[in-house]
Amino acid sequence: MCLVSAGWPPGGSSRVRPRAPRWRRDILYSLSSAIIFALVGLLSAQLFAHGWTKLYLRIDRFGWTYLWFSLLAMIVCTTRGFTGRTA
Repeated sequence: MCLVSAGWPPGGSSRVRPRAPRWRRDILYSLSSAIIFALVGLLSAQLFAHGWTKLYLRIDRFGWTYLWFSLLAMIVCTTRGFTGRTA
């Protein structure tokens, strides 16, 4: 189904383009977010490679229950417990 021929967006076609600074800013925010996440991943990999942190790589070692409980505990602790604020 082609959305353009079906009358999308409702009310006819929109010829209004976003202003250049807005879409450039959005692209820069997206790129900076990607760079930050890549750096955090690289840092985590380096810390693991040097033995300064542990990663939960073998699920059979502790089991699925431990995996889900630790994930839930991490989410609860980082959104409430340690900061004292609610996200």
